[in-house]
Amino acid sequence: GICTVLLTAFAYAFDWLPSVFSFSPVVNKPILWVIPALIFAGAIWRFTHAKWKSFTPEGVFFLVIGAFLVGFSEELLVRGIVAGSLFDHGFSLFWVAVLSSAIFGLAHSVNYFNGQDAKTTAGQVVMTTFFGLNFFIAYVISGTLWLPIFLHFIHDLSLFAQGGEINAENKDTQKGEMYIVLALVILPPLGLFLLK
Repeated sequence: GICTVLLTAFAYAFDWLPSVFSFSPVVNKPILWVIPALIFAGAIWRFTHAKWKSFTPEGVFFLVIGAFLVGFSEELLVRGIVAGSLFDHGFSLFWVAVLSSAIFGLAHSVNYFNGQDAKTTAGQVVMTTFFGLNFFIAYVISGTLWLPIFLHFIHDLSLFAQGGEINAENKDTQKGEMYIVLALVILPPLGLFLLK
């Protein structure tokens, strides 16, 4: 929460608000709306199979607040400030998508220094890079940072609601989850070529 306030104040001090919350011209490629739809569908899927009984009402409250703060601050930093700075320096839409998503993925490597093992961290860096592309595409097709913030929030909240393991006790549920995740890894690189 403190970091989110500081980041927002930082963006305000440099007069980046509210310009970082909007993108123009909006990329008018209707097929790309499949990506935010899949992120939303994946979150709903996980919500219906979440371990809600494992959480107290206070726990759910803190999950919601935590997921929102993560989604807001990471999107403000990467899709808002970093991507905006890359645009300002003349990078094309394609390269802004690639570079900002790579930065987003690499930022998650700090989890290694928080005690996460190297293999899990490497996998997380790769996955978050792809999800960064998803969030970037949501940003440029909607024209507002609020869509990737919402998608990031609902995606993270649905993961947190799994209680640490994604559907480990139900292989059919896990298989459905993997189809959605696989689509969200395959589609963004294809979507990049529509941004050129």
